[in-house]
Amino acid sequence: MSVSFFENYSNDDDRNINRVICDLVMKELEFAETKYPSINSAWEGYAILKEEVEETNEEFIIVKEMLERLWKEIRAKSDSNTDTDASHSNTAFISLFNKQEIILNKMTLHVYFTIKELIQVMAMVMRYKKNVLKNMEGTT
Repeated sequence: MSVSFFENYSNDDDRNINRVICDLVMKELEFAETKYPSINSAWEGYAILKEEVEETNEEFIIVKEMLERLWKEIRAKSDSNTDTDASHSNTAFISLFNKQEIILNKMTLHVYFTIKELIQVMAMVMRYKKNVLKNMEGTT
């Protein structure tokens, strides 16, 4: 896989990130090839891809849940703005800030895990093409 693969799907501003993504995918592919045997069939390749996609989805579901929790906290803050007691309002703001920070920290962590899983998905797509499709070409 090379950066040129993505050139039709991006603009000039994306080229640096494309290189980084390609490097990460290639490193993941190299790691998988040294740690695990080749994918021997389309069935096995499908199972591996399905597992990786499901793991990605599980992480992204948590990201979406954190986004919903953040929105609930934001709405709760706007509802508490009607409070006239200044000391209570300051305490509520600090509490809300801490809740939002906790939510954003958890969201950041699971975005990171999602990205890692997506890199693994892409590496397994490349591996499927390399192991399964190349073998199919040789048998036709």
